[in-house]
Amino acid sequence: MTVLISREARHVTFSPPDVRARVLMVPFATSAQLIETVLELGENQHHAWGVKEMLQAGVEVTVSVPTSNGLGRLGDDWSLPDTRGFDLIYSNHNRLVKTPIKSMFRRDQPPFVSLIYAGEPVLAPNRHFGLLCMTPRAVERFESLKHTRVRYAPWGVDPSSTLHQRISPDGDYVVSTGVTGRDFRTLMAGARIGGEPVKLAARGQAISGTSANVEVVSDFVGPWEIRALYEGAYAGIVCLTRDDRKRSSMGWTNVLEMMAIGLPIIKTRTGALDDIVDIEKIGAGILVEPEDPAQLGAAIRRLKESSELRASMAEAGAAYVREHLSMERFAEPLLELVFAARRASD
Repeated sequence: MTVLISREARHVTFSPPDVRARVLMVPFATSAQLIETVLELGENQHHAWGVKEMLQAGVEVTVSVPTSNGLGRLGDDWSLPDTRGFDLIYSNHNRLVKTPIKSMFRRDQPPFVSLIYAGEPVLAPNRHFGLLCMTPRAVERFESLKHTRVRYAPWGVDPSSTLHQRISPDGDYVVSTGVTGRDFRTLMAGARIGGEPVKLAARGQAISGTSANVEVVSDFVGPWEIRALYEGAYAGIVCLTRDDRKRSSMGWTNVLEMMAIGLPIIKTRTGALDDIVDIEKIGAGILVEPEDPAQLGAAIRRLKESSELRASMAEAGAAYVREHLSMERFAEPLLELVFAARRASD
C-alpha cells in the first residue's frame, strides 16, 4: 500500500490512496517515526496501536507531536493542531485533558476516543464518544455508561512481523524483560532458589541482591535485541508486584511477545492480565502467586527439566495469540468507532 506522508511542525499525516475518514492520533509510547518504520517494513512493531490497520481501511491518520513543555505532565493533548476537519480524535492512552474540557464548552470539536488499560483514572469518560478497553476489568468499569460506546479491544501482535516468528524454546537460560511494575526482589530470590541461569533486561534499575546465576543487562535493548535474548532462552518470566485490585495491566507487551514466538511463560498471578488470557488454562505457561519466590524457583526447575512441557506450551501460546490476540482483531472495534464517528458527522 502506498501512503503519502506530509510533515508539519506539530503533526505528521499519513494518507492512504482512498481516504474514507480522518483521525487525529494523540500518541503515547509511539511516534510518527515509529509509524514510518511500520510502513517501511510492512509489518507492525511495538506500540503501533492500529495505525497500519486504519490506513489499510482508508483512514487518514495524523499523528500529533507530543507536548514538549511542562504541560505534558498534565496530559498529552495540550498542543494539538487545529482539530477541525477530523472525524475522530484517538488517544492511544487515557491522557486526554484539554480535549474533554473543551468538549464541555465547544460544539465544533470532533468526538474523541481513549484507550483504557485497566483501573487507571480517566477524565470525563461520559464525554467520550468511545472507550477502547484493553482488559475485561476496564470494560466492567464503564459498561454502564449510556452514551459512550464501550468496546473490548485487547492489544495483540502482528503475526506477519519478523519479530514475532517462532523460536525453539531450548536455550540455556530463563529471560525476564521489562521494568514497569516488576517485583525484582521476588525475582532475585526465586532465581536463587531455581538455581538456573537467568538473564534480566532491566535498564535504569538499581537491583540489589543478585546472585551468581543472574546476569543483568543494563544497556538499552530495542525490539531486535529483546528477540535475541528470547532466542537464547528456554522460558520467560514476568514477575509482577501484587495488584489484587487489578488496577494495572503491566507486563502485557512481554506476555504477548513470549506467546507469539513460542516461549513458555512463568507469570505472577496478579493484575488484570489473567482476565484476558489465563496462560495456565490454555497451556502456555505457569502461574505463580505474587511475592512467592519458592513457587517461582520451582517453576523454573520444572520447565528446565521437561523439553516436552516446553514444546507443548510453546505451541499453545503461539496458536492462541494468532487466533485471538492479533492486531487485526484489536483494530476491529477501533475501526467501528472511526466510521461511526464519520457517519455521525454527515
